[in-house]
Amino acid sequence: MRADDSAELHLRGRVTMAEHRALLARAAEFRTARALTVDWSAVEAADSSALALMLAWRREASARGVTLRHRALPSSLLALADLYGVRELLSDA
Repeated sequence: MRADDSAELHLRGRVTMAEHRALLARAAEFRTARALTVDWSAVEAADSSALALMLAWRREASARGVTLRHRALPSSLLALADLYGVRELLSDA
């Protein structure tokens, strides 16, 4: 956590259904942050469960008044968001 109450969550490897529960729990570590940036630059693979994860984080951030940003989203994930019509729901996507 930084002095300005912001935090970064660096994702690595796969963001798929198999990792969904663990990643949901990891974001909970940042409950006291006023702003959270999720860095996707080291993600090698992501499926539609990554979209569900992003939407869950968005709901939680909104409920707590936290600013949520995403950095370096994989193009395949953005394509899925476009396909499902949810891209506009993803902050900074």
